[in-house]
Amino acid sequence: MSLSDMLKAGEIRRLKAGRSEIRKLLSNAGRLLRDAGAANISSESRLEHAYTAILVSAIAALRASGYATSGERGRHYVALESLKYTLKKDDASVGYYHRLRQKRHQGIYDGTLTVSHAELDEAVREARSLLAETRNWLKGNFPSLV
Repeated sequence: MSLSDMLKAGEIRRLKAGRSEIRKLLSNAGRLLRDAGAANISSESRLEHAYTAILVSAIAALRASGYATSGERGRHYVALESLKYTLKKDDASVGYYHRLRQKRHQGIYDGTLTVSHAELDEAVREARSLLAETRNWLKGNFPSLV
């Protein structure tokens, strides 16, 4: 599959991004990442912030590429999947992001979310790494947007 295939399947649509939008997305991802590192909030909230930083990084890469999710169901899923074609993330990495998405969903909809210190540390590390990778990718591929 590719971004073109995702477009044909109706998962994404063409939409040109502007510099201010990309800067806002990167700023939001950075703020979320800082919040994920805040020791004075619950591990569950911190995990949600880390996941959302990952999601926003994925959205920034997709938007810079000239696309947006279609607005149909599964927008988080589609944004995370698009990382395979924007940042060339491997299946293992994207699979990890999806597991975080599912864990977050579980916490929202059935209230049974529990997060270990190890899970939280890994999620924050992954979010930090993806945001740095996204920024570098944008500088290399879309310098006018950053």
